[in-house]
Amino acid sequence: MVYHIVKYLIRAAVFSFYRKVHIRGMEHMPKSGPLILCGNHTNAFLDALILGSHIPRMMKSLPRGDIFFTSGPVLKWLFNEVGMIPIFRALEGKENLHKNQDTFKRCFDVLKDGWVIQVFPEGICIPERRVKAMKKGAARIVFGAEEVNNFSLDTKIMFVGMNYQKAWRFKTDLFLNFSRVYSIDEFVKIYEESKVHGINELTKYLKPKLANQVIHIDKPEYDDFVEQVESLYTDQLLEEFKLSEGNIEHTFMVSREIARGVNYHFEENREDISVVQRETDNYFKQLSKLNLEDGVLPNVPNNFRIVVRILATVLGFPLHLYGLINNYIPAKIAKTVADKVVKKIDFYSSVTALVGLCAFLFFYPLMLVLFWIGSDSLILTFIYGSTLYLSGNYSAYYIEELRALRATIYHVNFKRKNLPLFEELLTTRLTLVNDLVSLKDSYRSRNGK
Repeated sequence: MVYHIVKYLIRAAVFSFYRKVHIRGMEHMPKSGPLILCGNHTNAFLDALILGSHIPRMMKSLPRGDIFFTSGPVLKWLFNEVGMIPIFRALEGKENLHKNQDTFKRCFDVLKDGWVIQVFPEGICIPERRVKAMKKGAARIVFGAEEVNNFSLDTKIMFVGMNYQKAWRFKTDLFLNFSRVYSIDEFVKIYEESKVHGINELTKYLKPKLANQVIHIDKPEYDDFVEQVESLYTDQLLEEFKLSEGNIEHTFMVSREIARGVNYHFEENREDISVVQRETDNYFKQLSKLNLEDGVLPNVPNNFRIVVRILATVLGFPLHLYGLINNYIPAKIAKTVADKVVKKIDFYSSVTALVGLCAFLFFYPLMLVLFWIGSDSLILTFIYGSTLYLSGNYSAYYIEELRALRATIYHVNFKRKNLPLFEELLTTRLTLVNDLVSLKDSYRSRNGK
């Protein structure tokens, strides 16, 4: 029961923190039988909580063992109730590695009972858009469970890409991309001949399968360029491929293809792409100096559309104010705690979401009791309570829209005051897009796409 309560509370917290959560491929997950769910790891302990709160089956996860040492008895109890099995890494102290024998045994029992075990085969959390080298833990769990059960379990492997627009930023998008289910039969045969070789071969097999579910950029030095290309070229590619601009899955497909193209050209055509990279970087540096945004620059609206947006903002202000008043304190507590406690960016959204969940679970009942005392009406209290969560989400949406409106107005004023420079920037942008078109055509012709 605790598992399901926590599951839906986490889902509500995720829905509040991220703007959209889109899921593809969940229907491929088998309804029963032992399953290893392999995911990329970019967002600390929130990754496992998100997966556990969204998949239809009960799931066991393998968090860092040191959280069991630093937590009190209540939290330890909660960790066990929600299916956490501690895994110990050399990074947290080699003296604890022997405890993994018990961890693996528990995992073997979980698979024997036909459950799901979620693992991060990279073994480390880094907020990057790339799949790191695979550790051998996942393969050891699979083969260990099969071996103690005479290779009769028929354990399956499924991959899930956790694609955050910006994992640590409030009200951005999240795309969970599930693969089809894979059998390990061919690797079992290798393992029976040589355990070491079988584990190594299955471990090598995991990376390309997982990389296919995410936007994988080969090297960190390509990161900024890929983001710049996405800004310049995504809309045109969506239109070219007849895909929808507001569809998270379609945007992912285009971004993944952009990353693959960049990886390819730096490997096979470095000279040409390096020229485009330098010109693109100069363009974005110029925009930064002028406080302009590439996403707004080519889409500056006319005066009528600006007036309509301003009017909508004015009309929506009372509802925003209502949501802000009722949600400000718990939201502020979550942000303040995260700002003070978090040292690494990959823990920011995890801490914010969980502290926020606890704060809202305390303040909402308190506010309802105070409202009931003040109004002496259960009906009015029920109506008031039903508005708290929705109005809070609207207020967060309103703030993001207000920021976008301010940026748009700034661009409109810049265009009016600096029309020649504005048009020069648009010309530069068009030249860059044409260069990207040439690189895209070269990539697709050489890769048969």
